[in-house]
Amino acid sequence: MNEKIYELRGLQSKDMFSMFAILNKIGFAEVKTALDNDSVKKAMMKTGKKAIDFSSVGLTIMLEVIGIIMGHLPECEKEIYAFLSALSGLETKKIQELPMEVFAEMIVDVIQKDEFKGFFKVVSKLFA
Repeated sequence: MNEKIYELRGLQSKDMFSMFAILNKIGFAEVKTALDNDSVKKAMMKTGKKAIDFSSVGLTIMLEVIGIIMGHLPECEKEIYAFLSALSGLETKKIQELPMEVFAEMIVDVIQKDEFKGFFKVVSKLFA
């Protein structure tokens, strides 16, 4: 892939509000319900961890979670563009016009940020 046309700043506490708005529209409550079943509880007991170990919950549950997220993604399009704009400094219109692979890479870059992972590590304690 070519050189990136964007640079993402670090995530800050002010970004939590955008993230919560997106998670709410994506169906976070539905995801929590999907993960709060006997299969997940058994998988968690096998690992001895209180946080969810997604590698142990099984393909069926992961597909269900992905289905929930994908089904609600169009509902939070504007919020995702605004969030990425705030992180990158790019205008929303410019983000909307990015090639699909660049846009997808941008989302992956956000998800791979240490701050993002740390945020979800803390939030996953809600499932314990």
